[in-house]
Amino acid sequence: PGDVAAMGMESADPAVIRANNLKAMPDDVFEAVKLMNEIGSIRGENGLSHLLPGLNFVHGLAGETKKTFGLNYDFLKNILDDGLLLRRINIRQVMPFSGTPVAEQQLPLAKNRKMFLKYKEKVRKDIDLPMLKRVVPEGTVLKDVLCEVWSESSVGTFGRQLGSYPILVGISEKLPIGEFVDVRVTGHGFRSISATVVRE
Repeated sequence: PGDVAAMGMESADPAVIRANNLKAMPDDVFEAVKLMNEIGSIRGENGLSHLLPGLNFVHGLAGETKKTFGLNYDFLKNILDDGLLLRRINIRQVMPFSGTPVAEQQLPLAKNRKMFLKYKEKVRKDIDLPMLKRVVPEGTVLKDVLCEVWSESSVGTFGRQLGSYPILVGISEKLPIGEFVDVRVTGHGFRSISATVVRE
């Protein structure tokens, strides 16, 4: 349990999808997310769902307009409102390498930079946070969290479970690095959780 199936959706804007020969329209991706949730969202013995989708978005692609940001946000909001689970949402910007077709195009990235940052922050606050609270609700016991590093700013330890794209767990005490512990979720950040050690 705790694995992620990454979906390179890239955009929920049909104009961007067509301009870049992307493979799936928003309705197709929504159905795939729904289908994966039917079985993958069942919680396993380590406290996490077995297999959840992760969505990747790329901004700055050909065909992008200001409307694209709204379409992407609305797509994610529909997933949240439908009660579905996403393990993570990656929002990236296109990297135009010299000699590639992307580098030769007039891409909309620079002129939409301010809008991109505002949109990304809105997704983190309105979608990521409530989604993480749904994926690992407060009180959930996560088993076998590997203690990886001590926090420099406080008396605590950061750890993660083994798996693809594991959730970062901030544990409220200093623990031996390399030790596996069971923890109970006590709070949520945008992309991480806080927890306390469960002792018998």
